[in-house]
Amino acid sequence: MSQSRGKVTAVLGPTNTGKTHYAIERMLGYRTGVIGLPLRLLAREVYDKIVQLRGPSVVALVTGEERIIPPRTQYWVATVEAMPTGIGPDFLAVDEIQLCGDPERGHVFTDRLLNARGTHETLFMGSDTMRGAINALVPKVSFMHRERFSVLSYSGPRKISRIPGRSAIVGFSVDNVYATAELLRRQKGGAAVVLGALSPRTRNAQVELYQNGDVDHLVATDAIGMGLNLDIDHVAFAGLSKFDGRRMRALAPNELAQIAGRAGRYLQPGSFGVTGEAGDLSSEVIDAIENHRFTPMKKLQWRSNQLEFGTVDALVSSLERPSDNEWLMRAREADDLKALKTLTAMPDIADRITSGREVRLLWDICQVPDFRNISSGEHANLLARLFGYIQDGSHVPDDWLATQIRQIDRMDGDIDTLSKRLAFIRTWTYVSQRKTWVQDETHWRGVTRAVEDRLSDALHERLTQRFVDRRTSVLLRRLKQKESLVAKVNDKGEVEVEGQFVGKLSGFRFQQDSNATPDEAKTLRAAGLAALTPEFNLRSDRFYNAPDTEIDFTEQGGLMWGEHAVGKLVKGADALTPAIEVFVDEEAGADVAEKVRRRLSHFVERKIAALFEPLLALKNDEAVTGMARGVAFRIVEELGVLPRSVVADDVKGLDQEARGLLRKQGVRFGQYTIFQQLMLKPAPTRLRLVLWSLMQELDEFPEAPPPGLVTVPAITGAPEGYYEKAGYRLAGSRAIRIDMLERLADMTRNQDSRGGFEATADMLSITGMTLDQFADLMGGLGYKAEKGERAKVKAVVEPIVEPVAEPAAEPVVATEDAAEEAKTAPPPEAVTETTAEPASDAAEPVVPEADDANAPVTEAEPEVESFFTFTWAPVKKRPDHTRNDKPKGKPRRANAQGKGKGQQRDQAAARKTTARPPKVEKPIDPDNPFAALMALKGKD
Repeated sequence: MSQSRGKVTAVLGPTNTGKTHYAIERMLGYRTGVIGLPLRLLAREVYDKIVQLRGPSVVALVTGEERIIPPRTQYWVATVEAMPTGIGPDFLAVDEIQLCGDPERGHVFTDRLLNARGTHETLFMGSDTMRGAINALVPKVSFMHRERFSVLSYSGPRKISRIPGRSAIVGFSVDNVYATAELLRRQKGGAAVVLGALSPRTRNAQVELYQNGDVDHLVATDAIGMGLNLDIDHVAFAGLSKFDGRRMRALAPNELAQIAGRAGRYLQPGSFGVTGEAGDLSSEVIDAIENHRFTPMKKLQWRSNQLEFGTVDALVSSLERPSDNEWLMRAREADDLKALKTLTAMPDIADRITSGREVRLLWDICQVPDFRNISSGEHANLLARLFGYIQDGSHVPDDWLATQIRQIDRMDGDIDTLSKRLAFIRTWTYVSQRKTWVQDETHWRGVTRAVEDRLSDALHERLTQRFVDRRTSVLLRRLKQKESLVAKVNDKGEVEVEGQFVGKLSGFRFQQDSNATPDEAKTLRAAGLAALTPEFNLRSDRFYNAPDTEIDFTEQGGLMWGEHAVGKLVKGADALTPAIEVFVDEEAGADVAEKVRRRLSHFVERKIAALFEPLLALKNDEAVTGMARGVAFRIVEELGVLPRSVVADDVKGLDQEARGLLRKQGVRFGQYTIFQQLMLKPAPTRLRLVLWSLMQELDEFPEAPPPGLVTVPAITGAPEGYYEKAGYRLAGSRAIRIDMLERLADMTRNQDSRGGFEATADMLSITGMTLDQFADLMGGLGYKAEKGERAKVKAVVEPIVEPVAEPAAEPVVATEDAAEEAKTAPPPEAVTETTAEPASDAAEPVVPEADDANAPVTEAEPEVESFFTFTWAPVKKRPDHTRNDKPKGKPRRANAQGKGKGQQRDQAAARKTTARPPKVEKPIDPDNPFAALMALKGKD
């Protein structure tokens, strides 16, 4: 642009001084104007702002990849490289003029400083570090200093998890930005991502996430330092060095200040600090940033704009010409100059350059930016092809360009894939902006813009999917705003807060979504519990009024309301009064917890009263006194099932009246166990095991055997006392139900236990065992089982004998008197001398007749059967094979004769083959409840 006598002003100062806003106001005060900005993103932001003020018909946007030029354009918004020349605007402004010192683009800004002017007014906005250079290079310049509107202060290093909301975290590589955003997603619900390479559409969509509060953090490169105006309270540096295209270097204090200055908009104070792997800032750097004092710029990047296009060599020479001004330093070799040298080294290209027109065209093509960043060779090949198409006054072929664009027009892939496609489409967007390079400029602009928009939307979607947890971000925002959250709980217990699934409500405990990460879990729980407070109160009311049929206990002591665990039983003062621990979240409140506890207490009390009714009746029977009261106490203490050996002496001391009182309460005195029959039912047994396990403080409660089984296999590792409380007695490898054991004891009592007896069909029937299993059972009861074989005798039809009806009485279970008699009486006769006469109609044995009297007789082999002979062989109690500890207590006696020399005499007598002498009848015990019957028998 030509020099002008218009007023030139340098508006200098730190960030947040309103310099750009001031320039826009000044430009709109003129009929025409041009403003150059450092970034395409910032150019779009300013363009949108001016369009809102003046309408789209008079505002143009010109960047390398975008051209919106209405017919009646008055105001031009452009990137510094794309600023229009030769239009003579009334006003001209260049923002961020301190970029004259940038190694990559500095020569372009320096050219605008030296040559771009408005006819009436020119503004250069930037840092105070440019004051000396501008004063030396721009004649008659005036300076305007603007102070920062708010205070900027250093807050020190912080972990990312400790960074406050409305903060920007700045990284200097894409990988660093992505890693930081991923961490923020897990810990804070997500972050918006802003990169310099993003299209304006993607950038705006990401910024909108931050501005409207969907996320509370922004992760960006140093692109945000170039005038992007966002509501940021704090800037945290995740790094302090960057790759400048040639090497990694530390950022200068003025560069850090340019970024840190984004914190605190207008009058709102801002802060800056470090995070992640960034080291702490030195006190000198902190002071320089806080007080805006930086080393003045001494050299500006410069490249001659007096280009010679006669030959390639002349062009290269003019581009590399040094300046004689001490303020201007020749810029390092830029990408366009590299491309020019690479192309002219190609024989095909060099041979085709025959005039200045080809040199100028080649130079224009070399300025196509390398958006793709694949390699310099790939970029040079693309430029060579473009030059070949355009050189002869032709255009880039439509079909070839359509093929290139079609390969890019795909929305699948991840963030990196879409970012590469966006970079590729930027190349064709740039090409389509050049009037003479394509045949239908308007068409191709529309095509490339549509593809860029689709890719931008897809990239925004992928960024949001990867770096934003909408659920967590929404809940965090509502929690921060302290607004009342509304929870919805469906019939499956699934909880939604503000339309976001957060977990499930099980009973009175909230379980956050199991798929949530540990970092998300805290937010989900806080939001869920905050929203569920009304639901907890409503649910506790429903539970308190629920019938007992909806509540139950588990075999591990849990208390269930339907399918939800609402508490558990814990050890109380005694087995019949367990304590209750409720499962209620602390956030539900003490009132809810107390209401749940009271309801469960009522249920447990009624359940024990119903299932243990016989036991409680025995406990509360005031008629039971004296020694009977002591026995009753032990039965209640043992929950209705008590081994007889534990209270043998007490039972012996009971008179008939005392025993009768206990029998009225359902107490049965068996040979092995004293128990209440009703307490052996499945439901009381299940509850008894739970209450007993509580008192034993077991970690895992043993389960009750399946109902209806007479015997069950022994359980390895069963705790001591388990079988009695389950209603069984361990015998061998199986355990037998105690009431069936007493019936078996009745059957064996009349057998010759010293001489030996065999198992009867009734014995096998009531136990439901095979003969081998029964032998093992009897061995566990103190009997010796000797196995033998014999010829099987064919069945003989027995005479039918009508059973004699007996008076109704309680089931045949050995009484304490019968048990005592069994212990003291000698064993029954080993041999029975009389046998039952066969009935008159008994069937005679069938003898087969031979067909021929003289036929030889063939004897069939006799069928062999196995049998067991059981003899009483009491031994010391063996250790329980289900436990590893030693047996406790003294061994029980099988009978009064089962020890010492008496045992040896009994065994010797059992081996005798002669019958025993007649049994001497004992005198009738008057205390025996069957004394009357026995007396009648004697009269017969």
